[in-house]
Parts: sequence; C-alpha cells; structure tokens
Amino acid sequence: MTTIIKIKCNGPGKCVNEIDLEKTLGDRVSAYKGIKSSQDLSELPPIPGSVVLDCRICAVGKVIITREMAEQAFRGRA
Repeated sequence: MTTIIKIKCNGPGKCVNEIDLEKTLGDRVSAYKGIKSSQDLSELPPIPGSVVLDCRICAVGKVIITREMAEQAFRGRA
C-alpha cells in the first residue's frame, strides 16, 4: 500500500500536490511500513531532513517534505 500525502507548494497559488512517499524516498521507506507510534525511530534507517521537489502544477513553487511529515504519515498508517 502506498503512502500518499498532500502538501501545498510555496508558490503564489499554494497548489496542492499529492506526493507518493514510497516513490519519493525510495528504499528507506520499507523499514517504516507499519511502525507503531511508540516505536523508537532512531533504530530505523534515516529519512533525509527534508526533500524539495518542483511543484507539479505551477512553474514557480517548490514542495518541501520534512522528515517529521514523513514519519507522521507512516505512523498514521499503522
């Protein structure tokens, strides 16, 4: 099951982008599947502090995915 999160870009239109975390973060995500909120995340492979992507809708905005956003999304699936 993929983990899709919606994030607004920082452009003037604040476009909402749907981001597939598994596709964006690659192999690191397999260890995070099904984690419990009480599980110690320091034992898992590191997720980058942030990932910056171009907005898929407008030409000027950037979509910023933080580690905290990714961890929260994976916890929400557990």
